Order: sequence, then structure tokens, then C-alpha cells
Amino acid sequence: MRGVSKLAAGLAGLITISWVCGSGAAEPAAKNATVSWQSDLKAAQKQSIRTGRPMLIVFGADWCTHCGRFERNTLNNPTMAGYINREFVAVHLDFDKQQETAEVLEVEALPCTVILSPEADLLGKVVGAKAPKDYWEVLQDAKDEQARIRQTRFASGSSADRK
Repeated sequence: MRGVSKLAAGLAGLITISWVCGSGAAEPAAKNATVSWQSDLKAAQKQSIRTGRPMLIVFGADWCTHCGRFERNTLNNPTMAGYINREFVAVHLDFDKQQETAEVLEVEALPCTVILSPEADLLGKVVGAKAPKDYWEVLQDAKDEQARIRQTRFASGSSADRK
């Protein structure tokens, strides 16, 4: 039985990887998918609280060549964009214009992604341009961390996560 569950887990992993890498099996409507970015962090946090979805905050700059490559190759991947739109509240901030926010979130290099829970718990951080598969794994880890935090808060009697 253990072999069967390992096989099932392995198969699920392969399916997920092929899905994330955009193996061509994406539906036609997803080919034009782009991330629905917000630029207002306060409005994004309100939406995050309302929906229970974590905030995916991406810092970039016009002069940052790695940022442009990351956006083209990873964030604009149709499958990745669809996933981000479904699972996160996406915020794109200009590092040069949002230096105070970047300082608070300890952004020291670009591109940089900071993933926060609706309650502003740090769920994950990515520095540099990542391939879709690697980026997706970080996003999944952040979602898992959010679930652990919520379970801990619920078990301790906190009412913040009883949605």
C-alpha cells in the first residue's frame, strides 16, 4: 500500500510540474492570461483580509533587466498568471517609488517577491528571477505556511482566522 501512495504522490507531483511549466495543455483562454496587479498596498490588504488570500508583493524597477526577464518568463507565463490571480492578491510596486515599503519589508535586491498573510505574517520571500517551476514551489510553500499559521491560531482560540 505504501508503494501505491508513493506512486500516487509522485504522479501528482509530475502532473503539477507539467501544469506549472505550461506543457501546452493549457486551455486556449489561459494563453492570454496576465496577472491582475494592484499598486495600492492598503487596498490590496483589505482585499486580502476580505478574501483570505495572501498578498503576493512583487518589487521591480524600470531599470532592472532581471525584473523584466522575470516578468516575461515567469509572471506572464499564462498558467502562472492564472494561478496567481486565483490564489493571491497580487501587488506590483516600483522599488524607486515605494522605498519606505521596500525598507520595511527588507527588500535589498530586485526583483523581490514578498508573500504576506492577510494579517501581515511573512509567508515567504523570493529574491531574484526564478523559473516558473521554482517560483510555483515557493508560492505553494507560502500557502502551506498560511494554512499552518491559521490552524495554530484557530487551535489557540484566536478569532482572526475563523473564516
